[in-house]
Amino acid sequence: MATRIKSFYVAAFVGASALISSSLWAATPKGEMEVITVTYQASLHYAVNQHLTESISGFHAARQQLIVDDARLQTQQMAQSFHEDTLQPIDIAANLSLPTHLDNDDVHH
Repeated sequence: MATRIKSFYVAAFVGASALISSSLWAATPKGEMEVITVTYQASLHYAVNQHLTESISGFHAARQQLIVDDARLQTQQMAQSFHEDTLQPIDIAANLSLPTHLDNDDVHH
């Protein structure tokens, strides 16, 4: 019984918040941005928030640069490997097992 009542309250809350959210969404004029004003209790809170934001931004920028550098290094390594593979001397006769001499009987005209 208690779980049914809890389920009812959860469903009612979700339904009410969906209605309120949709009415607020419709009330915002098209093309305008919603503005959120944050008031900090103390200047220390603002400083901590700014420091955290700048640290996270720096981390993301460094991570993006790492991805670019890693991709560049892998591309250079693949190009170097391809270049080294194409410069290796190839012994065609050994690879194809060609006969070293031809007899007159082997040649058909």
